[in-house]
Amino acid sequence: MKPEYDQTEVAKAFHTIKAAMKKDCPEEPGSYAHSWHCNIAMAVYDSFGNEPELQVISHEAAHSMSNEAASRFMKLCFDVDTKQPKEAETIIAKYKKALLRITQDCTARKAVMIAKNALQD
Repeated sequence: MKPEYDQTEVAKAFHTIKAAMKKDCPEEPGSYAHSWHCNIAMAVYDSFGNEPELQVISHEAAHSMSNEAASRFMKLCFDVDTKQPKEAETIIAKYKKALLRITQDCTARKAVMIAKNALQD
C-alpha cells in the first residue's frame, strides 16, 4: 500500500527542522531545539504521575530523569545536544541504587519506602 503522503516532502521537512535546531544554539535555553526538549521533558515528567501515594521518586529526580530522556531523544532524532550541566547525575545515581534495592526486595510498600529514602539522602 502506497503512503498517502510524499515521503520526499517529509524528508525535506525533517531536514529543515533538524537544520534549524542545529543553527539556533541547541544547548542554550530559549533556543528552538530547547523548546522541543522542554516539551518532551514535560511529557516524560507528567508520566510519573501526581498521586502522592504512588509517587516513588521526588520532584527533583523526576525532573532530572525527564530532562535526561529529552536530551537523549533530541540527540538521537535531531543530532543536537540539549543536555544541561551535570545536575541530574547525582539524582539519577541515587535512583539507580534505589531500583537495585527494590529488585532485591519486591514488596510494593517497602519498594516505595526504599526509593523515597534513597532520594532524600
